[in-house]
Amino acid sequence: MTAYQLRVAVDMGLYDREAVRAPRGAGKTAIAALLVHHWALTHDGYTDWKALTTASNWRQLERYLWPEVHKWARRLRWDRIPREPYNPRFELQRMTLRLTTGEASAVASDDPETMEGAHASALLVIFDEAKIIPPMTWQSMEGAFSQGTGKWLAISTPGAAMGTFYDIHRQAPGRERWHTVHINLSEAVEAGRVSAEWAEGLKNTYGESSPVYRTFALAEFADAEANGVIPLSWVQMAQARWEDWHDGGRRRPDGSPSVVTGIGFDVGGDAGGDHSTIAIVYDGHIVGDLLKIERAVDPGRATMELAGRVNGLAVQYRPQWLIGDVIGIGAGVVHRLRELGQNALGYNASLPTPLRDRSGELGYVNWRAAGWYTMAEALDPKEGMGLALPPSDELMGDLTGLQGLGIVSRGLRRVESKEQVRKRLHRSPDLADAVIHAVVGPILFMAAADEQKGRRVVQDQIQYGEWT
Repeated sequence: MTAYQLRVAVDMGLYDREAVRAPRGAGKTAIAALLVHHWALTHDGYTDWKALTTASNWRQLERYLWPEVHKWARRLRWDRIPREPYNPRFELQRMTLRLTTGEASAVASDDPETMEGAHASALLVIFDEAKIIPPMTWQSMEGAFSQGTGKWLAISTPGAAMGTFYDIHRQAPGRERWHTVHINLSEAVEAGRVSAEWAEGLKNTYGESSPVYRTFALAEFADAEANGVIPLSWVQMAQARWEDWHDGGRRRPDGSPSVVTGIGFDVGGDAGGDHSTIAIVYDGHIVGDLLKIERAVDPGRATMELAGRVNGLAVQYRPQWLIGDVIGIGAGVVHRLRELGQNALGYNASLPTPLRDRSGELGYVNWRAAGWYTMAEALDPKEGMGLALPPSDELMGDLTGLQGLGIVSRGLRRVESKEQVRKRLHRSPDLADAVIHAVVGPILFMAAADEQKGRRVVQDQIQYGEWT
């Protein structure tokens, strides 16, 4: 056990409510698991007790917290504990620990009524990955402490600067009862739980001020960078939706299998030696799979490799939309796909567009700006399209790293060019580009076709709109 894990355990004896934030990989879940054992073994036989565990999603309980409980059950020094090891048939089961006078169990965080009724003379509540547990769940849990003796631990890697877990750490009014702990990067590195090279790699890849580096490595609350187009919290919610879809067998709500509706691609191999990337979209709003092709500095090789991979996917899935970048060597991929009989469309980021934002007040200087801001609208948890994104840290860094450049006099929004992003972050947001081509590309093509009333439009030898 590390010094900071022991510190948290000691603090739980001093404070009724403890909120802990720490870098990814620092051993947060181990703290929670050990406290479950401590609570059970020190209260059983003396009083009625409960240990209630929940998390931001059921997967966290099923895949991480309760397997950790089982792991530490095998490692306990049973020779120093005045009872036999847990009986795996009657006591420690998959997601419950049921002893003589109490039990520990897992409860879904979206079931606040169950939590409110969880009373006991000695109650331990653990919120694991607490940053996006719904506010109603926090409120309901307050009712469980109305009688008896209770302890409450909320532990998480921080996320966006919003929500109850954030309010606790900033000691917002009404949150003064909570004792807060910030396990920092240097502590985690010194304890051997986090690699300094990993943290440095995050900083070099995404930037020192990026939400990915600040939350995962520094354990600081963060959202989009100043002038950022897409908030971190929106991406995290979209990734949670992907997990639900994936765990559900990649099916639609009616139980039928999801269908590939679009493929977006972005060619690498230019002067920057970028990866080529492919995004496969299901049901119009689920980015089911991301593929990367190793850097190929030779443009001809990069073009042919990507064209071959995309053609194979197009033959396999027959998507409605097949869209890729046509600036620079990307045009070669689109042309080659057409030679192979595919209805490939070219995404030209420099084109003007009639598309407006949701309010109808603002437009965009080009397809690139429209693509990024429309992607943000699609991710909006209140008014978006329920977009789901795979749990890729690289994609998260790409999407949260781009900055807006304000509005020009004609009421048109601008964003950084790919060259500006590469200069600032020393990398190109290739995964985000492929995703935007697949998700927003159809919207831009339909807007262009509508403006031209279905006529054929040719721009830089790449056709868009309705084909005739």
